[in-house]
Amino acid sequence: MFPAVFALAAAFVSVSAISVTSPTATKGWTNSGSNTATWTSVSTDALNFTLLLTKMTDSTYNQVLAALVTTKDGTVTVGAPSSAGGWPAPGSGYRLNLVQDQDHLTTIYAQSEQFNITAPTTPSGSNSAASSASTPAAPPVNPSGAAGGAAGGTAGGAAGASDASPSSSATDTGASPAGTGAALAMGVQTGFVAGAVLLSAMLAF
Repeated sequence: MFPAVFALAAAFVSVSAISVTSPTATKGWTNSGSNTATWTSVSTDALNFTLLLTKMTDSTYNQVLAALVTTKDGTVTVGAPSSAGGWPAPGSGYRLNLVQDQDHLTTIYAQSEQFNITAPTTPSGSNSAASSASTPAAPPVNPSGAAGGAAGGTAGGAAGASDASPSSSATDTGASPAGTGAALAMGVQTGFVAGAVLLSAMLAF
């Protein structure tokens, strides 16, 4: 009898050497995307196991997440259980069972702590990014337009100066012929007087 008891105790220790390290009561899973389970083991543990998701308040909820998981890997990432149509609704009382295989779901090698499955949280940065995306940016200043405006102003000023300059030249040009005509008339008058004086002198002789 005692050898049988010792053998049973040894088998129990060997099977229970696997210890699930996540998920935990303080760090659970989300019901979106993938989730990761981790554990520790020893060389005497079974080579592989099946990962089962259970719910403590519902004995009929047993969802196989992965089969033939290699024990020495120490971690596995799993997606939503396809047989259940995806992850369950957010809630508490979930637990992972590491069992022998799909045909022996009650042969449990290890169990996780009870944990929560929650909805994923939205990063705070995404709201800021969305806000920035919805705010229209101010139109950029067109350097070529500014340069064009400056050039246009300069050209306009030059054109104005050019327009004023010809009128001044015309005024000066108009005044010049008038002065020349006056000088010519004065010269003719002087010559006429001189001729008259000369003629009077000749008649006197």
